[in-house]
Amino acid sequence: MGERSALLREKKHLEEQILTLEAQELLTGAEEAEGIRIVLRSYEDRKVESLKVLAQKVAAAPGTLAILYLVQESAQVVLARSASIAGDSGAAIKQLTARLGGRGGGRPELAQAGGIAPDKTDLWAKGLVEYFRNAK
Repeated sequence: MGERSALLREKKHLEEQILTLEAQELLTGAEEAEGIRIVLRSYEDRKVESLKVLAQKVAAAPGTLAILYLVQESAQVVLARSASIAGDSGAAIKQLTARLGGRGGGRPELAQAGGIAPDKTDLWAKGLVEYFRNAK
Protein backbone atom coordinates (compact mmCIF):
# COMPACT_ATOMS: atom_id res chain seq x y z
CA MET A 1 0.00 0.00 0.00
CA GLY A 2 2.87 2.36 0.81
CA GLU A 3 4.53 1.59 -2.53
CA ARG A 4 1.29 2.38 -4.36
CA SER A 5 1.03 5.74 -2.59
CA ALA A 6 4.64 6.55 -3.46
CA LEU A 7 4.03 5.65 -7.10
CA LEU A 8 0.92 7.84 -7.24
CA ARG A 9 2.87 10.79 -5.76
CA GLU A 10 5.64 10.26 -8.29
CA LYS A 11 3.10 10.05 -11.14
CA LYS A 12 1.50 13.32 -10.04
CA HIS A 13 4.92 14.98 -9.79
CA LEU A 14 5.87 13.83 -13.30
CA GLU A 15 2.54 14.97 -14.75
CA GLU A 16 3.11 18.38 -13.16
CA GLN A 17 6.57 18.62 -14.73
CA ILE A 18 5.20 17.64 -18.15
CA LEU A 19 2.49 20.29 -17.93
CA THR A 20 5.09 22.91 -16.96
CA LEU A 21 7.18 22.03 -20.02
CA GLU A 22 4.11 22.02 -22.25
CA ALA A 23 3.10 25.46 -20.94
CA GLN A 24 6.57 26.80 -21.78
CA GLU A 25 6.29 25.37 -25.28
CA LEU A 26 2.85 26.92 -25.80
CA LEU A 27 4.17 30.29 -24.66
CA THR A 28 6.94 30.23 -27.27
CA GLY A 29 4.33 29.86 -30.01
CA ALA A 30 1.89 32.44 -28.61
CA GLU A 31 0.50 35.21 -30.78
CA GLU A 32 0.63 38.78 -29.55
CA ALA A 33 -2.14 41.24 -30.20
CA GLU A 34 -2.41 44.69 -28.66
CA GLY A 35 -0.13 43.83 -25.77
CA ILE A 36 -1.82 40.52 -24.91
CA ARG A 37 -0.03 37.25 -25.55
CA ILE A 38 -2.66 34.72 -26.67
CA VAL A 39 -2.27 30.97 -26.37
CA LEU A 40 -5.02 29.22 -28.31
CA ARG A 41 -4.99 25.43 -28.58
CA SER A 42 -7.48 22.64 -29.21
CA TYR A 43 -7.22 19.07 -27.92
CA GLU A 44 -9.24 15.93 -28.50
CA ASP A 45 -7.77 13.50 -26.00
CA ARG A 46 -7.21 15.37 -22.74
CA LYS A 47 -9.04 15.60 -19.45
CA VAL A 48 -10.54 18.95 -18.54
CA GLU A 49 -8.68 18.93 -15.21
CA SER A 50 -5.40 18.65 -17.09
CA LEU A 51 -6.39 21.60 -19.29
CA LYS A 52 -7.21 23.69 -16.22
CA VAL A 53 -3.75 23.11 -14.78
CA LEU A 54 -2.12 23.77 -18.15
CA ALA A 55 -4.10 26.99 -18.65
CA GLN A 56 -3.08 28.23 -15.20
CA LYS A 57 0.57 27.48 -15.91
CA VAL A 58 0.37 29.38 -19.20
CA ALA A 59 -1.41 32.31 -17.56
CA ALA A 60 1.28 32.53 -14.89
CA ALA A 61 3.32 34.40 -17.52
CA PRO A 62 2.54 38.14 -17.41
CA GLY A 63 0.23 39.51 -20.10
CA THR A 64 -1.02 36.09 -21.21
CA LEU A 65 -4.46 34.80 -22.05
CA ALA A 66 -4.89 31.00 -22.35
CA ILE A 67 -7.84 29.62 -24.32
CA LEU A 68 -7.75 25.82 -24.39
CA TYR A 69 -10.44 23.64 -25.96
CA LEU A 70 -11.38 20.02 -25.50
CA VAL A 71 -13.30 19.07 -28.64
CA GLN A 72 -15.27 15.84 -28.80
CA GLU A 73 -19.00 15.54 -29.61
CA SER A 74 -19.31 18.98 -28.05
CA ALA A 75 -16.57 21.36 -27.04
CA GLN A 76 -15.41 22.62 -23.67
CA VAL A 77 -13.25 25.68 -23.18
CA VAL A 78 -10.92 26.52 -20.33
CA LEU A 79 -9.98 30.18 -20.06
CA ALA A 80 -7.25 31.61 -17.84
CA ARG A 81 -5.78 35.10 -17.72
CA SER A 82 -2.68 36.56 -16.14
CA ALA A 83 -3.18 38.82 -13.14
CA SER A 84 -1.81 41.68 -15.25
CA ILE A 85 -4.72 41.47 -17.73
CA ALA A 86 -7.87 43.41 -16.95
CA GLY A 87 -11.19 41.61 -17.17
CA ASP A 88 -13.05 38.75 -15.55
CA SER A 89 -12.81 35.27 -17.10
CA GLY A 90 -16.07 34.17 -15.48
CA ALA A 91 -17.92 37.22 -16.85
CA ALA A 92 -16.40 36.63 -20.30
CA ILE A 93 -17.64 33.04 -20.30
CA LYS A 94 -21.13 34.08 -19.14
CA GLN A 95 -21.28 36.75 -21.84
CA LEU A 96 -20.38 34.29 -24.60
CA THR A 97 -22.65 31.49 -23.38
CA ALA A 98 -25.55 33.96 -23.57
CA ARG A 99 -24.57 34.85 -27.13
CA LEU A 100 -23.25 31.55 -28.55
CA GLY A 101 -24.76 28.82 -26.39
CA GLY A 102 -23.31 26.46 -23.84
CA ARG A 103 -23.08 26.92 -20.10
CA GLY A 104 -20.32 27.79 -17.73
CA GLY A 105 -18.74 30.29 -15.41
CA GLY A 106 -15.85 30.68 -13.04
CA ARG A 107 -13.59 33.11 -11.26
CA PRO A 108 -11.90 36.24 -12.61
CA GLU A 109 -8.65 34.38 -13.31
CA LEU A 110 -10.01 30.96 -14.41
CA ALA A 111 -13.30 29.87 -15.98
CA GLN A 112 -14.71 27.16 -18.19
CA ALA A 113 -17.71 26.39 -20.35
CA GLY A 114 -19.14 23.27 -21.91
CA GLY A 115 -21.85 22.26 -24.31
CA ILE A 116 -20.32 24.36 -27.08
CA ALA A 117 -20.98 23.41 -30.69
CA PRO A 118 -17.57 22.36 -32.10
CA ASP A 119 -18.10 24.54 -35.18
CA LYS A 120 -18.38 27.61 -32.93
CA THR A 121 -14.96 27.40 -31.27
CA ASP A 122 -13.53 30.02 -33.65
CA LEU A 123 -16.35 32.41 -32.74
CA TRP A 124 -15.70 31.70 -29.07
CA ALA A 125 -11.99 32.43 -29.43
CA LYS A 126 -12.67 35.72 -31.24
CA GLY A 127 -15.26 36.71 -28.64
CA LEU A 128 -12.97 35.93 -25.71
CA VAL A 129 -10.02 37.83 -27.18
CA GLU A 130 -12.26 40.79 -27.97
CA TYR A 131 -13.68 40.80 -24.42
CA PHE A 132 -10.20 41.10 -22.91
CA ARG A 133 -9.03 43.69 -25.44
CA ASN A 134 -12.00 45.86 -24.48
CA ALA A 135 -11.53 45.30 -20.74
CA LYS A 136 -8.46 47.60 -20.63
